[in-house]
Amino acid sequence: MLTVLALIVGIIFFDVDDSIQIGIQNRYGAFFFMTMNMVFSNMSAVQVFMKERVIFLHESANGFYRVSCYFLSKIFCDILPLRIFPTTMFAVITYWMIGTYTKMNIKRCRISNP
Repeated sequence: MLTVLALIVGIIFFDVDDSIQIGIQNRYGAFFFMTMNMVFSNMSAVQVFMKERVIFLHESANGFYRVSCYFLSKIFCDILPLRIFPTTMFAVITYWMIGTYTKMNIKRCRISNP
């Protein structure tokens, strides 16, 4: 689902021009939308810890597992595959479709080779 949204955002802001007024405004709009999408899509991670708090306290107090094991399992099974990977894919797709990479390299070449 996030990949489809990344493609839609990439199509909307595809190859934004380099003009001072319109280009910068469009880039700010794209980056703001991308940032808000990433923040709000990952807000559910906080709720997961709040829901499992009572169970975690009970099980760790009874010695079923250590705190480090719980958090490592949460990182490897929840945060990495469900939060980090989709966000990275969204950022990579939109970054290349908006065209910021090629334009930044062109500007660097112009600055370094006058």
